[in-house]
Amino acid sequence: MDGRIFHLKAQIAHNLSYKWTVEKMAATIELSVPHFQKLFKANVGIPPMTFVHDLRLERARELLETTFHQVKQIGNQTALRMIAILLGILRRNMASRQSNTENRIGKEFRVKRQRTQRIESA
Repeated sequence: MDGRIFHLKAQIAHNLSYKWTVEKMAATIELSVPHFQKLFKANVGIPPMTFVHDLRLERARELLETTFHQVKQIGNQTALRMIAILLGILRRNMASRQSNTENRIGKEFRVKRQRTQRIESA
């Protein structure tokens, strides 16, 4: 990976609340916008703004899972000001947790039921 892109990725990850634009990212590593976009996509595999957005969403998801911060606080920390996006993440996250819990409980119930049936039939 190009060293400039590597350092820029670290800088973006460290400062997600900054209002990143393609122009600002290109200027940070002293490249023209078209050259920067081509170089970034070649090294990372996705366009620069998609990368920034994905990082922000991932960080918001982590904060929603691991802290008791208000949604507005998380939005400010990740520059995701639209509460609807954060609420969507929360809903998907909670649905996933509920599904995992139901699967785990269902599995435990099936094992106990099988044991009970073996004991009764013996």
